[in-house]
Amino acid sequence: MSQDSVRPQQFQVKEVTIDGQDVKGIYQNIEIFENIYLSAVTGSITILDTDGGSFIEKNKIEFNEDFSFSATGSGQDNNIKFNGVLNGLRSEYTKDSKRVYVIDFTTQELRNNEQSFVTKKFTDESPENVIRYCLEKKLEAKDINIQGITGKPMNFIGSRRKPFWVIKFALTHGVVKAEAGDGKSEEKKGKELKGASGFLCWQVLSDSGQNAYRGSELQKLVSGGQFETHTDYGNKLVNNGLSLDEQRKNIVDFNFQTMGDVQTNMKSGAMHSKVVSFDLDTGLYKEYTHKADDQMTEKQKKIFKNPSRFLSKNYTNERFSGKCDPESPNKYDQSRDYLAQNNSSQNSFNDQSGTITLYNLYGAHAGDTIDLKMNKVKSEGDGMSHEKHSGKYLIKQVCHVFSMGGDESYTQLTLLRSSNSEQKQ
Repeated sequence: MSQDSVRPQQFQVKEVTIDGQDVKGIYQNIEIFENIYLSAVTGSITILDTDGGSFIEKNKIEFNEDFSFSATGSGQDNNIKFNGVLNGLRSEYTKDSKRVYVIDFTTQELRNNEQSFVTKKFTDESPENVIRYCLEKKLEAKDINIQGITGKPMNFIGSRRKPFWVIKFALTHGVVKAEAGDGKSEEKKGKELKGASGFLCWQVLSDSGQNAYRGSELQKLVSGGQFETHTDYGNKLVNNGLSLDEQRKNIVDFNFQTMGDVQTNMKSGAMHSKVVSFDLDTGLYKEYTHKADDQMTEKQKKIFKNPSRFLSKNYTNERFSGKCDPESPNKYDQSRDYLAQNNSSQNSFNDQSGTITLYNLYGAHAGDTIDLKMNKVKSEGDGMSHEKHSGKYLIKQVCHVFSMGGDESYTQLTLLRSSNSEQKQ
């Protein structure tokens, strides 16, 4: 595609196939999604079939066949490639004497997950090793980029669970840093829990078309810099004299839906909570208080004076031990290390959220960071930026939209950050 006179939203399809059959001439729309909370890339394709063509009938499509798609967008090195499988017919209807099919698709790893089970006993394995075992041995994933999923060794049995279940268990039960105590004074009520825990693992598109898995400690992901950073994007004035690269940095549309939702943080116990832990091995009742001072602004510290949620779990640390001597504290049951800390991490970084629409940016992936410079409504220069909305955001979700009828492609990003991270800009 020549870059001399193209519009920033233009794209060129290289390949669209279903079961090896070319469907470039009959597809209408394609949407592809990545999300830091999704274990697989998903999407949908809309096909416009006719009685004369009868692509679906002639090729006996069952909506479970292989599916591939690749395209090139405006700008340099702006390519996208996807290989996966159809995942069922979402809807079918008639429009202007033509039949419209909306078909879902996903990646092969999701299909592999449904026919694979984990029976392995994990003994003193780090969360990263647990996740790598599931991705490599069970899901047959080829491209794995896990950064910072290290922590306290875990001990549990796969119990014939599916790989995604085991991965989720490692993500939510893994401990970044144990600070619940060494067991010497745990019988005292009112002991404080500190620190943050929790990990994320998700799938994104890759240049090879293999689809890649990313993973990160949640707090490091929120702070930014774990993966690629996209800079110099903003809601600039429309100017036909700008170069293509400059036009591509413009935000087509934006909407900030949530900001400063204190009520939700209170309901989740993100900032201040208490853990009730009853030790079934010794019969001791214990309470632990968790207050996320390092994740709150000064104004939030004045609001969250008391615990807003109680978390409860029976403590059984001796369940996998065959020894007569007591096991070291929190070895087999790490609930006192992860329960409140993971709950806090998962719910404290999204009190600001919004969506922006860009011209096709196929290099943007879930987990990346983007720097925005949002101008005020009457801005006429660089000195009128909107400080509240400007700054660094985590990309929670990426949606690439392709429209054959309009020959246009856009990328919509769902962005997150905490009020605390905003003040650290």
